Amino acid sequence: MQRHRHRRRRPGAAHPPQRDGQGPRARRPQRAGRQDLPGAALRELFEETGIPRDAVVPLPGFETVPLDIDVHEIAANAAKGEPAHQHVDFRWAFVLRTQHTVTLQAEEVGGYEWRSFEDAASPTVRAKLALLPRPTRS
Repeated sequence: MQRHRHRRRRPGAAHPPQRDGQGPRARRPQRAGRQDLPGAALRELFEETGIPRDAVVPLPGFETVPLDIDVHEIAANAAKGEPAHQHVDFRWAFVLRTQHTVTLQAEEVGGYEWRSFEDAASPTVRAKLALLPRPTRS
């Protein structure tokens, strides 16, 4: 099933990894100054869910590239002094090796739920997952 997380502060940030054979997979924002995108995805995963990097493996074929890249418009936010701009989400694909307790970072994540590949929230992620074989436990 897919874990769908409701974000509080950063629009469009991360989906944690899913149990074997289920999705959608992680989508992670890249913070300025970080050159290692897969490493940034794993850091975000741990920071926001408490799932350590050694508890997951990349979805085969997506070890060094994101499953999806989403670009969308963000409205101006006068309270933060931010102009309107485009936001880029790098959506990463990981498989959870074993069951792991999820500890959400309350400031960043408002909740989550498990969903199947077919019920992925993003149409582009759903279409890409439909083309992939279901992962097996490593």
